[in-house]
Amino acid sequence: MSAYNPLSRLLLFFACLGLLTACGYGFPGSSTVLPDDVRAIYIAAAVNETSEPGLAGRFTEDLRMRFDRYGSIHLVDTRDAADAILNSTVKSVSTHVSTVTGSTDIEFGMELQVLVSAELIRKDGETLWKNEDVKVVKPFASVGDAVVTSSSGFAQSGISGSTLDQLGSTGSREVSRGAQRIALDDALEETARKIYLLSVAESF
Repeated sequence: MSAYNPLSRLLLFFACLGLLTACGYGFPGSSTVLPDDVRAIYIAAAVNETSEPGLAGRFTEDLRMRFDRYGSIHLVDTRDAADAILNSTVKSVSTHVSTVTGSTDIEFGMELQVLVSAELIRKDGETLWKNEDVKVVKPFASVGDAVVTSSSGFAQSGISGSTLDQLGSTGSREVSRGAQRIALDDALEETARKIYLLSVAESF
């Protein structure tokens, strides 16, 4: 059996890394499809066309966190310092029934859908990327009297099934509304991630 050789393993690692790079592979977020002269991006405050309060600020922060996570671009605080500007509009937030019991027609499963329009433009108005229908769908527990305690939305609520039984139908609806808020937060984060991948990341 050969002796452990840290140097040999390190050299092997870099050799494999070089091979992956030569074949066109890279780490997520490490490269970009943007022109070479676009590296500083200003994220404008999102526009909220829904009736959901505070949505613009929440989504703008999600975008900034997502774009700031990788080193392929640099976020700036002013338009003047930017090579390009990201504009976004939350067009709608809607809920839909996903599953219904056949015998009682009780809504057991729901889906929340977020629809966003976004564009990345140079300061002179040239469009670098645009998508008017960035859509993300997230499931959550029922808004009816029954709550699916096995659903992911309920699991994140931090309430046990026995506690829910004690709360009654009013408590069930409150837990459901909490699950819907969690689904909205998750959908906004996922939408921000999707916009980053579509507009900037080379590997998407």
